[in-house]
Amino acid sequence: MKTIIAALLMSSTMSYAQWRHNGVPIVDTIVNTSTFLLPQCAEDGAGGAIVCWRDSRSGQGLDIYAQHIDSGGVVQWQTNGIPVCTAPLNQNFPRMISDGEGGAIIGWEDDRDTVDTKMYAQKVSHTGQYLPAQVSASCSFKQNDSDSIGAP
Repeated sequence: MKTIIAALLMSSTMSYAQWRHNGVPIVDTIVNTSTFLLPQCAEDGAGGAIVCWRDSRSGQGLDIYAQHIDSGGVVQWQTNGIPVCTAPLNQNFPRMISDGEGGAIIGWEDDRDTVDTKMYAQKVSHTGQYLPAQVSASCSFKQNDSDSIGAP
């Protein structure tokens, strides 16, 4: 069975005894024949991790999905992950950090505005719920001016 495997490199103080040899399957590519790219992970503070990636399963461009794996190596959210962003066109280059509360903040470059590429972020709880941000900011990048960053 062909699967995407997460190899999670986390704090050296964590125990990996329950995790499977050769990793934990995050997305089943037999059922979901999408392209999966650029996986990122963040510790959940309890021995597990949240993993995000870019995914083409919608057929409408690249989207951002995420999955939580607990300290025992058990997937916690819905099969094949939760959608973080499925806006039109492409969402690219996901990055994430722990939110310090068992969840994560996931950021990405977004092409939904066909004029300028913008940056978006979403906070996700340890249970996979979308959380409102305490502080929000946005910036835009002009397509042909990599040195220009400004508010939209």
